Amino acid sequence: MDYLCPCIAELKCKDYQVYQAYQAGITSYLRHEYGWWASVLCRDPKVVFFALLSDGLAGRAATVKKVRSPFHLRKKHREMVQTKGIRVASQMRVFLRWFWLQENLVLSPSPMDRLLSKCQQILLRPAYHQAVAASPILHRLFLQQWDYAQALYVTKSSDFTEAGNPISQLLGAMMISCTSGDGPTQPLQRIGYRLGYMLFLMTSVSSYPSDAKRGRYNIYLRRGMSYDAAVENAQRQCYQAAAEVAQLYHGLIFLMHRDLIQNILIYGVEQSILQMGSPQEEKL
Repeated sequence: MDYLCPCIAELKCKDYQVYQAYQAGITSYLRHEYGWWASVLCRDPKVVFFALLSDGLAGRAATVKKVRSPFHLRKKHREMVQTKGIRVASQMRVFLRWFWLQENLVLSPSPMDRLLSKCQQILLRPAYHQAVAASPILHRLFLQQWDYAQALYVTKSSDFTEAGNPISQLLGAMMISCTSGDGPTQPLQRIGYRLGYMLFLMTSVSSYPSDAKRGRYNIYLRRGMSYDAAVENAQRQCYQAAAEVAQLYHGLIFLMHRDLIQNILIYGVEQSILQMGSPQEEKL
């Protein structure tokens, strides 16, 4: 399941084109600035939202250009060229992938999974060090939450708020990093915190079958809840968090991309909540 993505059914055609252009722009920036392996390994769609948020709050109008696809030389696609939002989102993609691989190295009981993660880290290492040099503050935030998460994995916390705090704090910090320093940091941090908590719950539900099979830590398994009970609990808590996010969002002022960001934060989040427990998700 993808998170923080638009609900296509409720999206205007022009907004969808903007979203695709940003997605292509981030991939192109990764390929040119961080290398081909970074563009291949770092494919997290969540970061497109942060690029839109950064440029939307600041009112930065990106230039759209048509470029040839490296995989389809006869076709052209539209992409946004280097804005601050695209640059920040690209760094986030590298960090998210690196620490996901690091987490897999620590938690996965499968030697093959750990070997694959280690190989991918070796390929991604130059891009990771480049991202650290470009954004040491953002990297420090990732390191802080990584250390916090490791402590919780050791204790195998059964408290929802405590277990979800690392990713919640991280997304709150990522939201603040999208501002220029004079933006509404407090409501943005709270929105990020609640989005992070929803992400934690959704991830716990989607990984429930594989975690149960592999013996990995999962908050719902730790509490002894069945899969159906986990889905019901996650949906209920996510709807409560989504209501707070919607209320906080309407108090923000966007100079650009307001309709698209609203689609992701309201309709897209609701779509993700409804998809929890679907047959498609259980296969992942």
